[in-house]
Amino acid sequence: MIPQLSQTHESNLDVKFSIMLASRNRSGLDQLVDIVSRINGVEITTNHICNGHSDPLYGAEKLPQLLIFWIGDDWRDELNEMVRQPTKQRTPMIVIGDADEQEAMRLAMKAGAIDYMRPPFDALELQSTICELKDGHEDVSPQQSGSITSVINAKGGAGGSLIACNIAHMMAEISHFKVSLVDLDIQFGSLCHYLDMDPKYGLLEALQNVYELDKHALEGYMLKHKSGLHLLDVKPGDLLLPEDICHENMDALLKVLSQNYDHVVVDLPRHIGMLSSVVLEKSEKVIVVLQQNISHLRDAKRLLEILKNDIGVDNEKIRIVLNRHSKQADLTVEDISKALRHPVNLTIPNSFDQVSESINQGIPLYNVSQKSAITKAMMDVGDDLSGGSVIHQKTGFVGRIINNLKGV
Repeated sequence: MIPQLSQTHESNLDVKFSIMLASRNRSGLDQLVDIVSRINGVEITTNHICNGHSDPLYGAEKLPQLLIFWIGDDWRDELNEMVRQPTKQRTPMIVIGDADEQEAMRLAMKAGAIDYMRPPFDALELQSTICELKDGHEDVSPQQSGSITSVINAKGGAGGSLIACNIAHMMAEISHFKVSLVDLDIQFGSLCHYLDMDPKYGLLEALQNVYELDKHALEGYMLKHKSGLHLLDVKPGDLLLPEDICHENMDALLKVLSQNYDHVVVDLPRHIGMLSSVVLEKSEKVIVVLQQNISHLRDAKRLLEILKNDIGVDNEKIRIVLNRHSKQADLTVEDISKALRHPVNLTIPNSFDQVSESINQGIPLYNVSQKSAITKAMMDVGDDLSGGSVIHQKTGFVGRIINNLKGV
């Protein structure tokens, strides 16, 4: 028997925000209808799941803008069904359930849930969350949504921060796109030093006030580099722990950034937790950086398993960058590709002198030496990411970076 989709409930005649309420629990479903129908400006569809299928959206002619899913005894099957949905096709979801909080919450977040509640829950809290989502939907301009690219080291010191900083700088400096660079290493961030800048306000303040941010307020927290690049970094002296940052606030910040910038580049720490998972799930590209030795290779293999199996990052989104590459090394590019079961998409040569000068002086590689091998290799990232499909002589290397990150 397939799920039974009910008739629509309208709270008023001016319907702007569609919500589906789904559950096998009939009484729970009725409770949700009672709570949600009191909110003005929403259209409600109920789905009483009656055996046979675990997907709460099965049979829906049109996807809702919000799914509120009250899971039951078969919550693992139900949530795994949502996990299997392609990331870009997932509907924003609030999950309600009696199941073991830690395991169910982890799976719910992996499925893309923005909140998890256990009954008995506060009806006003649920209504407030829905209203925030509804208001945010109405305020979002449909004109653009910038791409998000994450950069993460397979092993500490692989060079991810250098790559994230210089790719973002080149996009702003050469192609004049509006680019934001976010340093999410909340304890040992270094991007402000790479650009010789000193933040007066930082990531923590932006996250604390994220629901009040508009375009102008957001820029107040950003450092402005002369290239046009905007940097959001941790203020020196701030001591933060990952648990100090609410992952819902991070999700909201990413939305604000993508609405106001053409490209968002996030430098992630080598730590997988709720915070980094939120960023990775939202990323259109995930760049994994490693160096040419067995230790890096082992950690890269483990990281790829986590990205694909635990976080649900699609394989085609992952790009492997081999930093400090040497043709004379015992471990070849082919060896690494075979061991990772993923191609090495880009190699960057070992250019100690240029990198040292860049970091020590706080000057990006492009301004240190435009024609050096490492600068050209950073530019060549666009060739790999685009698969060569948008290469034109007039576009140039960085233009290819931009086109690829936009998904052209």
